[in-house]
Amino acid sequence: MGKCEYCGSDVDLPFVCRYCGASLCVDHRLPERHDCPNLFRARPPEAGFERPLPRSVSRRRLSIGSLTRREFRDIIVAWVALSFCFSTAYLSRPHLFPFYFMVSLVTLGLGFIAHELTHRSLAGRYGCAAEFRAWPMGLLLALTFALISGGRFVFAAPGAVYVGPKTIGYGGPTRREIGLISLGGPLSNALIGIGFLGLSPIPGVIGLIGAVGFRANIWLAAFNLIPSGMMDGHKVFSWSPKVWAASAIPVWAITVASYLH
Repeated sequence: MGKCEYCGSDVDLPFVCRYCGASLCVDHRLPERHDCPNLFRARPPEAGFERPLPRSVSRRRLSIGSLTRREFRDIIVAWVALSFCFSTAYLSRPHLFPFYFMVSLVTLGLGFIAHELTHRSLAGRYGCAAEFRAWPMGLLLALTFALISGGRFVFAAPGAVYVGPKTIGYGGPTRREIGLISLGGPLSNALIGIGFLGLSPIPGVIGLIGAVGFRANIWLAAFNLIPSGMMDGHKVFSWSPKVWAASAIPVWAITVASYLH
């Protein structure tokens, strides 16, 4: 009987890391799973892996199949913040703001949660640990731009799914896998937006929900396909400029048309 030197759990037959000599449980036996100080000896750096997990994320809490409590909290915070940002145009009309805020919670909530869970699900499909984290600076920028522009521009990046090393075997995801994981989120928004567009001709509240849901989700898709910085579009473009162009250009065209209509 021993103890895992990473998480402290009791272990009948501990695994011994061949690179640092630590005694570990089955969950943390791989170098990537216990922050092995000699990880560089286990594998060369992956050129395509550009988004390591932040040190503040506890790897012991990573879960591919279900959300952790912290993830759930961060998603709720980001969801409510984005919904508020998309409703700021009605702050000057207090009698309308609660209604449009609730509409945003429904329409934007579906798209935002689908976007992040698609990233997470695809990462899990490729055998990678993945976890959503709110981004405080992104939340601040979203609120600032929304208030300054009166809701006409929303910096829609309140958080992100961080993709870690593969849980089976060594190494991180390939450039192609990173591209596909990144592309999944914006495409889910585009599909949800098209679904809401089908509701827009219906008179009354249903039609309004359809119109708001379409514009909010197509904007999320277009914004996240920007090919720079930490945006999904940058990862897709780095993998395949052709795939990026085939997805981004139609989404941007639809987005511009929706705002000109």
